[in-house]
Amino acid sequence: MRLYFDLGSCLREIRNNRNMTQYEVAEKARIDEKHYGRIERNVCEPKICTIVEIGKALET
Repeated sequence: MRLYFDLGSCLREIRNNRNMTQYEVAEKARIDEKHYGRIERNVCEPKICTIVEIGKALET
């Protein structure tokens, strides 16, 4: 059985709750803004180290 976890929607909700733009999160996480947008849209699966940096940027 595979559990589906919508990482992109969770990140978008957290980012919006913190009144941050995609650019601000990407800059703090030290990743490309377009790459962050693809992660939020679930177009790509980020590496664990990228998820950790995004978490730090979002203070989660």
